[in-house]
Amino acid sequence: MSQPETNAPLGRRLLSAAVPGSRWGARILGALLVGLSLLFWIGEGLPPLSSLGLHVSLMFLAELLCLTGFVVLWLWELPGGLVALLGITAFYGLNYAASGRFPGGWVFPLFFVPGILAVVAGLLARLAKRDAEHPRG
Repeated sequence: MSQPETNAPLGRRLLSAAVPGSRWGARILGALLVGLSLLFWIGEGLPPLSSLGLHVSLMFLAELLCLTGFVVLWLWELPGGLVALLGITAFYGLNYAASGRFPGGWVFPLFFVPGILAVVAGLLARLAKRDAEHPRG
């Protein structure tokens, strides 16, 4: 993406700055969370899904869906962000259904951030493209 013109309206300049910031924020935090999850699985060992029971297996698959979204958002922000948000929302819903409360700790809420940033980047990029193709005078 090229540098915004200095005589462009403030809104267009902010939009031009927000897209790469959101995009790279989503990519970096998503990659860190994928790495953290891999470290956890390597350190704890991964039991066979059949031994976990249906509910825990579904929670694990929801987490995998979220992490898959983090990988996809490197190429396609909007679809990857939506997949990540679907996965972490399913994880939260399944945890709430099992225990009557949401997951505790500071790490789990971080899993929403890359998805939100990627969706914002995808939508802002579409808006910027539309604005460039059809300027309003």
